[in-house]
Amino acid sequence: MSNYTPQFIDTETWQIINATIRKYPRMYVELVDGEDDILNGQGFKETNVMAGYISDPTAQKGIKLASLQRREANRKCEAVNWCLSKLRPEHRRVVCLRFWGVESTEVAFELVRDNQPLRGMRYESIRTPETVGTVAGYSIRGAKKITNRFIMAVGKELGEI
Repeated sequence: MSNYTPQFIDTETWQIINATIRKYPRMYVELVDGEDDILNGQGFKETNVMAGYISDPTAQKGIKLASLQRREANRKCEAVNWCLSKLRPEHRRVVCLRFWGVESTEVAFELVRDNQPLRGMRYESIRTPETVGTVAGYSIRGAKKITNRFIMAVGKELGEI
């Protein structure tokens, strides 16, 4: 892969990357909390061996932890998390305000755990670059530049770009 960064992303790719970033807090909380539930044995029931189901709880845990959906969600979460960790704190704040409407990812995780909606997903006026720029102390152009660079970085990590 070359270092060439395309100036424009096609619409379908942008929608995939945008949806992944917006769903990141929910995916992360579901992965972490779901893994704890699986390892603690919650939600398991005895199944009929004659019907072809696996009755071994350890095998059931292994199958659930190794499922394709969990691996894909884990890959997406790792990509977004890695890109967030590379940002400076003030740029991370801009990204969090833009996509989730909160100041930090920890606040987003707590809102998801409390089953409260993330304002950035629900209310359009909070997510606009103008509002994010004024709240975070950046110009509109600066806020757009930060979020566009973040989208490009996540796209590269996901392999979409």
